[in-house]
Amino acid sequence: MYHYLDRTTASLDLGGRFIVWAVRGWVQAVGKRICPCNALIEGFTRWNAAEALQPFSMAMAILHCEAREPLYFRAPGHSRVSDDEALLLDLFEQAPRRPQNEMREMLGLIVPGSSAPALHIAIETAAAAFEAIGLSPSAQHDK
Repeated sequence: MYHYLDRTTASLDLGGRFIVWAVRGWVQAVGKRICPCNALIEGFTRWNAAEALQPFSMAMAILHCEAREPLYFRAPGHSRVSDDEALLLDLFEQAPRRPQNEMREMLGLIVPGSSAPALHIAIETAAAAFEAIGLSPSAQHDK
């Protein structure tokens, strides 16, 4: 997570920029009472990521409704990654590699334990779809 903190969005790799765009777009759509899947489908389709949209949206919905503390995301177009955006970038990057029990334990700090399994499945499924098309974020990238 710390690798992403306060970075510029321009310094992120393509996967990182895509996820930040998707997170901010999802939050903006919900704030405007627009279905986030409808708001994001064009961009996901353009990047051959349509398969990731449903689990991504499920993860965001669980976080939106169940987070122990409010999560804060910046507005679309903001040049810096927020703390909570950095957290999500790390979760999507590490989900395919982090041991399941460690991932669920970590998610249990963010949402109640009863919500952690569903959030884990959603993040892991979306992360696998992103990774399959080369849109998995990597903290190692720096422009």
